[in-house]
Amino acid sequence: MTVSGREPEDMLYFQALSFVVGGTEEEARRKAAEIDEFASSEGYAALLSGVIGIDLSRYDLEAPISEVEKWQGEHVLKGMIDAAPDKSWKLGDVLGLIADLRVVGTPEQIADVLQTYADVGVDGINVQYHTTPGSFEDFIDGVTPVLQERGLQQREYRPGTLREKLFDGRFGDRLSDRHRAAAYRRR
Repeated sequence: MTVSGREPEDMLYFQALSFVVGGTEEEARRKAAEIDEFASSEGYAALLSGVIGIDLSRYDLEAPISEVEKWQGEHVLKGMIDAAPDKSWKLGDVLGLIADLRVVGTPEQIADVLQTYADVGVDGINVQYHTTPGSFEDFIDGVTPVLQERGLQQREYRPGTLREKLFDGRFGDRLSDRHRAAAYRRR
């Protein structure tokens, strides 16, 4: 089955996730609670507006999503609303859940979660942050060694372009000839 003119073997799937890492589960939960003190529906709406191309500031973020369903012309927004398990949630709460897909725990607990993503075919993780450089440092110092020990993250990179590394050299340093953008290569 092709997707947007591409074969499944020509695509990789990377899940965007943020991580709150603690030496103990209690420490991780404390850090997550601290992050939540600064979170806002308006901030999540601004972030997602840029990602999905819909100006979410025109919607009432305090409205129950059951009332938001009248905006069915916005297909991406409708998909988010349809996916919410509880229609009494506020729109801002749903946006927060989507904008901040977060894994909280010890390095071992986080590695367990990432193993489940790998088991279902996710090709990689796009690590998002809450604080910089803190979120990245916590992940690199705490989670990376556990992932490497389990064989879920490489220790060294082979030479070549990013495309060659991601696709294990299958297509060389260019898009697959099957990709429709390949028609626009300079000859």
